[in-house]
Amino acid sequence: MIIKSNNVPRRAAPRHQDAVFGSAIFRGPVKTKTIVPLLILHLLGKSPEHGYGLMERIAKMTGDVMPVNPNTMYPLLRRLEERGFVVGTWEHPDRRSRRLYKLTRAGAERYEQIKVRVRPHLDRLIGAMQLLRSEVVDATSTKGGKRRGARTAPISEIAS
Repeated sequence: MIIKSNNVPRRAAPRHQDAVFGSAIFRGPVKTKTIVPLLILHLLGKSPEHGYGLMERIAKMTGDVMPVNPNTMYPLLRRLEERGFVVGTWEHPDRRSRRLYKLTRAGAERYEQIKVRVRPHLDRLIGAMQLLRSEVVDATSTKGGKRRGARTAPISEIAS
């Protein structure tokens, strides 16, 4: 008789996979065609960076609410480079190394265009989140004659 063990090591669950705390706030074309390119151009306007550094900075900037994975970042950087918005150079040209990206003049102009286009979307998103918060989280109720307000926590606390 062979007994199989169910004690198979399980990988840690990926962070932010649910619809509330993951990248679902910015989905598909909105995220990859507008928001992420905007953030890349914004960050490269401040200083040159490699792809992994950009992913880390975007995660930090968005409080881990909008993580960007390598399958999104690197093809997007290649497209931005093909279109002349960024220029990439190898850190060590004679061997495989990190590729550092810099913003071009055309990239700076494109950044300004995207900012104008994305602002109404971000304003609607902020308004919707404020309304949701006021309806659900900040709503007060009376229980036993006492007024109770809900404690609000940063998303980083809730998601972990």
